[in-house]
Amino acid sequence: MIDEAWIKELQEVKRTHPTDHLHQPAPAPHDHDAALAIHTDEIQRLERKRIALDLHDDVGGNLSALKMLLSHVWKKLPDTPYLNEQYLYLDQLVDTCIESIHKISSNLLPNALEAGLPSALTSLGTEFTHQTTIPCKFHCNLNSVNVDKNIAILLFRITQEALTNIRKHAQASAVEMHLYGSDGELQLEIIDNGCGIPEHQRYSAQSFGLQSMRERSAEFGGRLLIATGAGKGTLLSVCVPYFSQVTI
Repeated sequence: MIDEAWIKELQEVKRTHPTDHLHQPAPAPHDHDAALAIHTDEIQRLERKRIALDLHDDVGGNLSALKMLLSHVWKKLPDTPYLNEQYLYLDQLVDTCIESIHKISSNLLPNALEAGLPSALTSLGTEFTHQTTIPCKFHCNLNSVNVDKNIAILLFRITQEALTNIRKHAQASAVEMHLYGSDGELQLEIIDNGCGIPEHQRYSAQSFGLQSMRERSAEFGGRLLIATGAGKGTLLSVCVPYFSQVTI
């Protein structure tokens, strides 16, 4: 179980005194810098989309054709145990390559986001529970919101990284995710009831995942906050401003 009283206390502290008891990075960039970051990331997103499509259509298509050709040629060869064994190995190798291409393409441009950010985060929680058997509840007060695609990718990636860290290190038995909008901000909270993150790891330059979350959040004019309670777990909060369009 997650200590709901502890979570409410932290949320109130974050709302009234955002620098108390929570780690806060350097001040966020000005609005112009955040807009520029989104514009730059939009260019990168389009390039990722192009690469993902090229991998899926060209490389993936060629591998599928190779698989069919391999099957056709093999039928012309003598039926021997050795050749059959080699055929099965090559066929499985091609399948592995096709699967890798699909995975790389998906990582470049998450297909889950096509249905919207809330749906994508729900899918991440469901997948996490399926892999770990740890209950992961998702709460959202946004029935319909037009989130900038780059912001959606940012929050999706942060959620992926946070759930990976929980799976590897937290020793948690319950996880909750909250997505809501208030005061012109989009806020994501990921909460677990695990062992917490030691202070030296929270601020260590070697904690690449946490550092990446902070830096990416700051690029979009946002902030990432982390709070840990002994024996209570960890709350990770990301707040980013709404962006419906970019004006440079």
